[in-house]
Amino acid sequence: MSNLALVHKEAVAPTTSLVGCALLAVNMDSNKKSFLDFFVPLLIEGLNGYTEEFITLENLSKILSEKFDVNLPEHVIRSLINKLKKDKYVFYDPSSRCYKPNREKLSGSNFKDKQLHVMEKHEELISNLQEYLIKHFNLEVDSFEAEEMFEKFLANHDTIPYDLTNSNYLVSSFLKKLQEEQPVLFAYYESILVGNMFATAMYFTEPDRIQQKFKNTVVYFDTTFLIYALGYSGEIREKPCMQLIEMLRRNGAILRCFEHNVDEIESILRGCANRIETGLTDNFGTTEYFIQKKFLPSDIYRLIYGIREEIQKELNIKVVERPPYNNQLYVIDERELSNYLSTNIRYKPVSLERDVESVTSIFRLRKGFKSKSIEKCKAIFVTTNEGLSYFTNKYFQQHHQLRDNAPLIITDYALTTLMWVKNPDLNPTLPRKRIIADCYASQQPPEYLVKKYLDKIQELKEKNEISEQDYYLLRVNPEARKILMHETQGDENALTAIKIHEIAELTKLKLVEDKELEIEVQKMELKEKDRILTEVTDEIERERNSHKLLREKQQGKAKLFSKGLIIFASLIVSGLFCLGQYVALNIIEVNMPKAISITLYSFFCIFFPLLSFWGIGILNPFIKAQNKLAVKIDEFLYQ
Repeated sequence: MSNLALVHKEAVAPTTSLVGCALLAVNMDSNKKSFLDFFVPLLIEGLNGYTEEFITLENLSKILSEKFDVNLPEHVIRSLINKLKKDKYVFYDPSSRCYKPNREKLSGSNFKDKQLHVMEKHEELISNLQEYLIKHFNLEVDSFEAEEMFEKFLANHDTIPYDLTNSNYLVSSFLKKLQEEQPVLFAYYESILVGNMFATAMYFTEPDRIQQKFKNTVVYFDTTFLIYALGYSGEIREKPCMQLIEMLRRNGAILRCFEHNVDEIESILRGCANRIETGLTDNFGTTEYFIQKKFLPSDIYRLIYGIREEIQKELNIKVVERPPYNNQLYVIDERELSNYLSTNIRYKPVSLERDVESVTSIFRLRKGFKSKSIEKCKAIFVTTNEGLSYFTNKYFQQHHQLRDNAPLIITDYALTTLMWVKNPDLNPTLPRKRIIADCYASQQPPEYLVKKYLDKIQELKEKNEISEQDYYLLRVNPEARKILMHETQGDENALTAIKIHEIAELTKLKLVEDKELEIEVQKMELKEKDRILTEVTDEIERERNSHKLLREKQQGKAKLFSKGLIIFASLIVSGLFCLGQYVALNIIEVNMPKAISITLYSFFCIFFPLLSFWGIGILNPFIKAQNKLAVKIDEFLYQ
């Protein structure tokens, strides 16, 4: 982190480095074409109170450092002053060969309004943390201590490594609750992270080429990153890694990993298979994940056999061998680097060896090529180990003159930051997901605490001070680990026999509560399903009735239409009958042959009258036809 800090004489309250991060986020705009655009408003505000006649690179750097605690490389400061000149906030004076502030244009800044709004939100965030700590942990801290807790939590992903402290657990617990209950305030913390991401990105690329893509650069991933990306430590850790892989691919990076990192993954998974029955954990959260998913050792061995294929097909990352040592110009003393790293970082010998092999491989792959930006550096190693990144780069700056060049190794957090800042609109929720992942990681008990915890419950079991049931509950139940962190806050000295019994009781109580909650949720779900079913049934009944009424209307119209047609047909037939009788009685004797006249007379004057006398009406067939005709009309018009 660039330790952003804002101290303004006219502000209503003191400001902090976190406020500076939030102010940077306020300037975020997807239309900006350069990283420099995000820092210009800070400089404008700083130059408003600038009293000297001339502006130098040293003075600009001092303004950013003193008012906002932003410490930027010299080439970035030089780019910033050119940006100010282009936007006419400063102008170049040929006679003095110096830059002068354009005070008229500088005075039009509305930065102070943004500053006051951010400070109000910040004070609310700090006071909420203080109240939370008192309520849930009976811990009282002042505003400066609360500020420091946030800074340490944010610094976990910075270039300077910090040891995990209980304050990180407390802050992560608070942020988790904030996300659930106060989304507006959570969004403010998110803006702090976004600002920090912008400040971090300035160190890894050319600030005036924000959109540049990777050019013939190969990105190599470390073991832990690959384990997370494969999903072997849970979805929360998997998602940020997969997002980074996708962003790198979209920006033209070539993705690789070394063969020795795959060997290390296989070794870690074999260890998981051996530990899965005992409940022992590892640094990656992999064993715990397999326990939660109820994996058997045979399931893990199946993963081991297919690990290379999964990396290459699912992650689309090619597995390659290390480069040879044939060019002595780029071969360094690996033993010296190992000693330096082991002096500054807690390391398992095997892991140290793998990391040294990876870093020195990147050095050989670059073959002395120098670039200030990661996008054109030829090769870079991505790690989740912040200490490794910091001390490795420090070593190469001191011993191999790489101070002004892209680092050999970068954290996944810093690289994700750089990729995201290139186009925030493509992954607008990434900062929020990063906070959630950070909170999850900070709430996991560290390995040293788990080891002492397991040793303690083993000791209590051997002394018959805990039951067999409690022993297995404490050993393998994930809820017990969460309570362990809550009760100890990561402090192994807080772990006593009394504490172990408390954890056992709290775990059982939590399991009962969870079961009761599950039952209550199921009841609520059943009620909701009943309500939905009733609503659906009522809706169906309403639809049925509505359809029935519509059909009745349609059938009524069809019957009415058919009745009209039948009446019309009956009138025609009746007319024809009357005409026939008239012809039979008055005309046929004169104009027709005798046989025809006798037939017509019999038909119209004898047959039809007899039918009527016997009750057989000639209109009966028309009445029967009416119903059939009504059905046909209904089908034709409405179906």
